[in-house]
Amino acid sequence: MKTSYAAMAPYSTSTDNMISPDETIIFDPISVRISGVDEKHQTIEVILKANIEWQDYRLTWNPYQYGGINEVFLSRESIWRPAILPCNFTSLVTDDNEKGHILVSSSGHATDTVMWFYVAPVEIDLHKFPFDDHPLALCFDALAMEKLGVKLVGSDKNKSIDECGSEWKIIKHLEVDKSKLNSNVTILFNITLERYSNFWVNLVIIPCFVLGFLIIAGLVLNADTPSVESVVNIGLASTVSTAVVIGTMTDNFPKTNKIPSLGSFVRNQILIILVAIITLSIRRSLMSTIETVINYLERDAEEGCSGWRKWLVNIIKFARYRYFLFIVFELAHLGCFL
Repeated sequence: MKTSYAAMAPYSTSTDNMISPDETIIFDPISVRISGVDEKHQTIEVILKANIEWQDYRLTWNPYQYGGINEVFLSRESIWRPAILPCNFTSLVTDDNEKGHILVSSSGHATDTVMWFYVAPVEIDLHKFPFDDHPLALCFDALAMEKLGVKLVGSDKNKSIDECGSEWKIIKHLEVDKSKLNSNVTILFNITLERYSNFWVNLVIIPCFVLGFLIIAGLVLNADTPSVESVVNIGLASTVSTAVVIGTMTDNFPKTNKIPSLGSFVRNQILIILVAIITLSIRRSLMSTIETVINYLERDAEEGCSGWRKWLVNIIKFARYRYFLFIVFELAHLGCFL
């Protein structure tokens, strides 16, 4: 098989391809890279390279009449090409320029390799952040050819090379979705990304948990001190530390109606620390009253009382021990992160 560069004339690039009613244009991805995911603006950056194959019957010739040449490379500006673009995008850069070349066979079969770099709007659900995964749809269409009776067909016969940024990993590679198509000139590819959660677990979640553990421990250990300032200072420390995490999330994520899981962790931790501060403060101010109630109930217990009153005596006895409260609040705190 011989190949060469050639220019064929006469040929009008402004004239639509002479196609048959059942003509198909094949869109075969070679590689795709999700170079960025912007959660706040709900967009993704995509670099996609694909082979576009179609049949142009005006480009046929007899190889025996031209020295056995079966394939030629023609400049893009010299022949008609299908115009295929992403369905939705906020910005687009493509190498689909007139300086490239297209491989054309003697049967009129043309193959063009095009690359798109575009930013597309997507819907990103951050409810499970930072343990989230996102199915993304990459859509392309050729609306200019909708009335020509052609069909744009997506192909995944050649497995594309899929890549993404360091924050994400691909758990489901690019494949054609044929279930949601409502047009013959639209194709849809699905790809699923999953976030690497190690960064958030090791640098945010674990430090938040340890800090909350130390705050509750400090509250309990200072529960019997006469100074109220120590309890207030510990509460302020917890507020300042969690405000850093909240600030990071509000700067980087959209204000949706669903709170991310990490936001729920922080919110519940603040509530538990608040309840611990109030409970320990009330306990300290009512210790003398608690002792009086216990003595009264124990005196009644000696004379004989119902079972529920005995349980009440035991609960109040345990409640006066700060280590019992420490276990209760730490278990509740642990439950926020499970």
